[in-house]
Amino acid sequence: MLNINIALSFDDNYAIGGGVVIHSTLKNLKENIHATIHILYSELNTDSKTRIERIVRQHDSLLRWHCIDQKTFESFNTHKIPRHYTKEALFRLLLPDLLPRIDEILYLDVDLLVRDDVSVLFQKHASSLVGACLDMFMPRAKQQVPNFEHYGLSANDLVVNTGVCLFNLKEIRKTALIARSVQLLIEHTEDMRYLDQTAINIAFKGKINFLPMNWNVFPGAIAKQWISPVDSIRPFDCDVLTNPKLCISLPVRNLGQSRRKAYHSPMNGGKASTNLDGSIPKSNYSSGC
Repeated sequence: MLNINIALSFDDNYAIGGGVVIHSTLKNLKENIHATIHILYSELNTDSKTRIERIVRQHDSLLRWHCIDQKTFESFNTHKIPRHYTKEALFRLLLPDLLPRIDEILYLDVDLLVRDDVSVLFQKHASSLVGACLDMFMPRAKQQVPNFEHYGLSANDLVVNTGVCLFNLKEIRKTALIARSVQLLIEHTEDMRYLDQTAINIAFKGKINFLPMNWNVFPGAIAKQWISPVDSIRPFDCDVLTNPKLCISLPVRNLGQSRRKAYHSPMNGGKASTNLDGSIPKSNYSSGC
């Protein structure tokens, strides 16, 4: 039996997306894999929590809630953070201290659809400090990091997308790299265009293991309607396009901008969908911890 730990962070606006990620992750695990799901949040209503608990229970997995004090990120220049980001995007930086007894954890964004057994990542790629896929959309530092030279990067340095991120927490705790990432976000918010992703690419330069690219695939590449800049860097393994193991789901990403879009997916012909438990989703949520 292999025990793995998986973390997500979201608020009520993204709870449906979080449920999709959790369900698709647990559904694809082999029988000898046991997962513990860790949810990092500062505000989630009872309705959202109940739905997540039901999904995890259906798969006989464990669930751990971690309520983050809203004051934790008061020092950040929140007025400079792009509106389409939420504070929950920063919570992954808390994992080493928040989970002191856990050595390795896979962090997943809430705009993903998992299509394969993620335990493979733990078994084959957990030796480095951080494991993540080359960013298919913007693979070069010059595309992601303003003033990249100021942070010790070269224009053509390769950078990763941290939406799928395997953290070796045991080894990270021995470094000051998380503290460096947080420092960058506090002191240079205007240059952290993609928040923690930009900070991690800077702070962990040379410490990141590039995961196989089919573990974080941009949907336009699958549909062959969009050519990734990555094509000019390395040839695509055909498996990336024909067998994406994990892909970004754009309709889920729009949850925070328009809740109504959360229930309309191209996968069901654009019709309103039900929740994973079969019930009709509610469009109104109350705030509260």
